[in-house]
Amino acid sequence: TARQLLKGVIAESAARMKVARAILPRAEGGPLGFHLWMRLPAHWDADTYNEAARAQGVVTVSSRDFATAESAENFVRISPVRRPTETASRVD
Repeated sequence: TARQLLKGVIAESAARMKVARAILPRAEGGPLGFHLWMRLPAHWDADTYNEAARAQGVVTVSSRDFATAESAENFVRISPVRRPTETASRVD
């Protein structure tokens, strides 16, 4: 049912956030969200950071890509994922 499906999505999101917060304790975001935001030091460029992260297999997106004004705070958005071997509870 839709309710069971929703419970599975919530459980997966919570599991991803738990792992991500253990690795990135200073990142910001809700416990059941799909993304975390990490503030970068002022002297770091988000685009350069994204390129370096991508080279390590981590995809991040600059807060500038989401900004409605010309200036945006120096954040990157991180979307935690789990490896296939790290399965969440399954919905029957």
